[in-house]
Amino acid sequence: MFLPDAKLEQPSLDPPSDGAMVINRLYLSERTSRSKYLIDTGADVLVINLTTASKHLTPASLQLFAANGTVISTYGQQLVTLDLGLRRVFKWPFIIATISQPITGADFPTPLWVAC
Repeated sequence: MFLPDAKLEQPSLDPPSDGAMVINRLYLSERTSRSKYLIDTGADVLVINLTTASKHLTPASLQLFAANGTVISTYGQQLVTLDLGLRRVFKWPFIIATISQPITGADFPTPLWVAC
């Protein structure tokens, strides 16, 4: 609703002018497995959770860190095929880690949004 000479009731959606990094999050469901993936432009790596089938894997030397500083153990990589219903199927190497929610990040959304 447009209110002339009125103040914004909600904060602006414009990026901050102080140079702060903007992090956007979106959840998408993978069509085949029905798994939910967090699409996080602030994430630096692609990560999937350690499943029951992959619990036999030995820990890798790579350690990830959560935003609160907690160490996240990793167990190697796995090529994952994602069908997110977005005109094409995506294949990427994901790091297997002890997390609860699969995360896609890095530059995944950027070329996708430009192409749409």
